[in-house]
Amino acid sequence: MAMSINDESSYVESLPLQGYPDGANVEIDDHGRTGSSPSTVSLPDVGEDFGMLPAPTRHPSTLPKTRAKKTSNSTIILLHGLVRCIVTWVLIAGFYLSLWLYKDRVISPGAKSVFDAINVALSIAFGLNIASSLKEIALDFRWWILGYRRRPSQEVEFILHCDSMTDLLKMMWTVPRLGTIAACMTWLAINMLAQTGIASLRDIGSVYKYSVLPEQKLDGSPWASNPAAFWNATDRWEYVSLNSTPSNYSNGPGMLSVYTDRIIRASGVCTTPAYQLNSTTIPATGSPAHNLPDYTIMAAEFTLLESGETVLFPPDALNAEGTYYLSSPYDVSVCGPGCGNIKVVESASGLSVENSTGVYFYECNITVTPSPDSFPGSLPPDQASLAARAIALSGAIPQLDGDWEYVFYNQGVAFGQAQNNSATGMASQLSRFAIGVIAAAAQTNQPKIVLGHVPTQGLRLTLDLPLAFDLILGLTGGIQLLLVLFTAIACGRLDIPEEMSLTRRETLKRFVLPG
Repeated sequence: MAMSINDESSYVESLPLQGYPDGANVEIDDHGRTGSSPSTVSLPDVGEDFGMLPAPTRHPSTLPKTRAKKTSNSTIILLHGLVRCIVTWVLIAGFYLSLWLYKDRVISPGAKSVFDAINVALSIAFGLNIASSLKEIALDFRWWILGYRRRPSQEVEFILHCDSMTDLLKMMWTVPRLGTIAACMTWLAINMLAQTGIASLRDIGSVYKYSVLPEQKLDGSPWASNPAAFWNATDRWEYVSLNSTPSNYSNGPGMLSVYTDRIIRASGVCTTPAYQLNSTTIPATGSPAHNLPDYTIMAAEFTLLESGETVLFPPDALNAEGTYYLSSPYDVSVCGPGCGNIKVVESASGLSVENSTGVYFYECNITVTPSPDSFPGSLPPDQASLAARAIALSGAIPQLDGDWEYVFYNQGVAFGQAQNNSATGMASQLSRFAIGVIAAAAQTNQPKIVLGHVPTQGLRLTLDLPLAFDLILGLTGGIQLLLVLFTAIACGRLDIPEEMSLTRRETLKRFVLPG
């Protein structure tokens, strides 16, 4: 069919008109719009009742297929869907980042509130994004549903206007077609499962009051009877630090102790090297301030045969009933951080070990270290080394060498107890003294006003079901991506109108059954 126009200003001949069948009575109004008489197209009004129409026949190509728009439709649907998928995976990364920052750490109630606020915001954003994405997928996929077969106008209107869960439920009752009911129920199930999974994310984790002490009874444990004291751990001595010292030391209600996982350990290694003992005199210079003359000092000289080192003790060390401990007030040890070297001379008492003499000489390295969980700087290495050598540092200088100090303990006191040339026993005794110095210093600090809040019990966040957490997030993001890809492929060849007017007969006639 062709149309001719002839006037004074223009002449167009044989202009083809698309969309009208041959022989149609085409008219042109004063504004240049074309139209056909009602006898050309037989399309009932949209509002008419089509309940009595015969069952629809399958028509898999109701929507026209066009190669020109195949790439365009697929690209648009795919890009829109991928943008929402990217937002979903960014929010999933936010969930894992918040867990990494807060999980298995001791946090304050304020930090717990921040964690809750972050996760509530992520959950709301995640749920809204998934719901919006599923809605967009459904709106795009409806064109494939409409193009699959011709339908009564009432069903077409329901499908085109169905953009909420309420409309979906209404369509299940209004359009009692088995396939429609199955599709509606499937889509409702997908939406409900997605939102239920997102809502259950917060229930997968738990919050516990943080405590370094185990949940079970402490009967028989070293600190059960006196948790503020140091205790013997077989090969070392340990002390558990307190965050707050008790206000009093009674068993009344005023007792307050907050225990931590900061543990200080003291251990040592002693040897009993072979030596040569001599009595010697050491010249000394008198004090010029008091006009004292020079003089000589008697000393017990121990020469270690293996290393050749010479160690001077007061002469009483040879016949006193007790133990001499000698060390330098300066950190001159080479045994490592927190380590101190101590020389010990002990008089024989009782049965001695095999191959020993009347005077026993020990050389010991004592090490004091904090546990790995202690706060950085809680016990500097120089202070730890000082505690390790504290048993010999009383300020008494033997006047033999200004770089050494000594302390003497009688055999009747705790640290004068003879070890009878036992290197293991002496190492344990020196380690016990070192940990005692730490315990005494920790519980006798001067009162100090610290600005801030009263100490409170910390909280610990744990993930009880990590597999369920991963499955919910992974399946939600994965199913969303699969639905986007399936919709883009299914609707890629359809000629989808960019702006759909529900009252235009030219559009509706593609989907409605002919009268």
